[in-house]
Amino acid sequence: MGADFIANLHAIRQPNTIIVSLGTTTTFMKVTNYKFDGVIIAPGIRNSLKTMIRSAAQLKNSKFE
Repeated sequence: MGADFIANLHAIRQPNTIIVSLGTTTTFMKVTNYKFDGVIIAPGIRNSLKTMIRSAAQLKNSKFE
């Protein structure tokens, strides 16, 4: 596990929760009874936007902040 996973898990205040972390990747972490139960790792918002713009001829490249 990376430092970001450990920091997110350490910050848990509810026994059953889903943590969403946005960055280079978007991660959805499931916690059950204060224990790490699983994760979905997807491309980050910026990477998804770049790929979508490259794949769709009618979309213009926009500045994303």
